[in-house]
Amino acid sequence: MHNQNNLSMPRWIQNWLKITTVICILDVGYTMLRPYTLRGNTLGKIYELWNIYGDVDLRYATTSDIVTMATGRLMIIEIILNIIALYLCRDYPRHAKLTTFLTSAFVFWKTLLYITMFIFPPKGSVNYMAESANIWKRIFIFWIPNSIWFFVPLAVMANLWNNLVDPKTYF
Repeated sequence: MHNQNNLSMPRWIQNWLKITTVICILDVGYTMLRPYTLRGNTLGKIYELWNIYGDVDLRYATTSDIVTMATGRLMIIEIILNIIALYLCRDYPRHAKLTTFLTSAFVFWKTLLYITMFIFPPKGSVNYMAESANIWKRIFIFWIPNSIWFFVPLAVMANLWNNLVDPKTYF
């Protein structure tokens, strides 16, 4: 008989999946329902935090930006996988861990790709970081939130790694 504690998903990871599912649903809503979610429009008040972020990350604020639209569509897959992982937690913990590892890898790499576009962009390329945003806005509105979406999935993957690898298997 298996030890249920060894099989179950850590509570902090389950909470991360729940919180990010809600945030991602709202985020997809923000990007897919523009211009209604922008300031001064029907849903602008509901999405004020998203609009504050868009004041710093101009790519995110641009309604026709293909990168933002693509990442929004990728989030739909993340949402579905998060829900599947949460569903599997109770009766199929090994499958839940594998699904959680997969969705965390998706979030990690998507975020890494996105923030890399802001690190030393090539000379002559469009600067999507608002010139008007001071260093504190850049740190607290752009870098810290994006770092959370980078480091927490990395921590989830690190936590689950030993559960996914059979220590008896050597290559």
